[in-house]
Amino acid sequence: NQINTFLDGLEHCTPASSSSFKELEQWRIEAHKTVDQFHEPMCYELFEERKNKPMEKLTTIRNTFDALIRKQGATRENIDSLVNDMQLIEQEINGLKNIQVNLRPLVIDANLVFQSNLSNR
Repeated sequence: NQINTFLDGLEHCTPASSSSFKELEQWRIEAHKTVDQFHEPMCYELFEERKNKPMEKLTTIRNTFDALIRKQGATRENIDSLVNDMQLIEQEINGLKNIQVNLRPLVIDANLVFQSNLSNR
């Protein structure tokens, strides 16, 4: 009967029922939070900061176009210059879609988590 009790206990034993595995799961969650803390500012730095520069340039070009239209004094040279500026901005925007990132794998030392078996002491 005791064998059946042990077998039944083992069959119902899951990682979720062990405090050690709960601790390991909490460690995993905290590790993911740490990675996220690095990820979010890097995304901002890689994309958002680079996006602002062409947006500012486009706003300047739009304002210049508006001023030239109001004055009705746009020369061919003005228009060609603004078109050239827009082509350069288009290249910057296309560059945003093709940002190159060199990443090294995240290495986790297997010794960060070690097993201690108190029942064998």
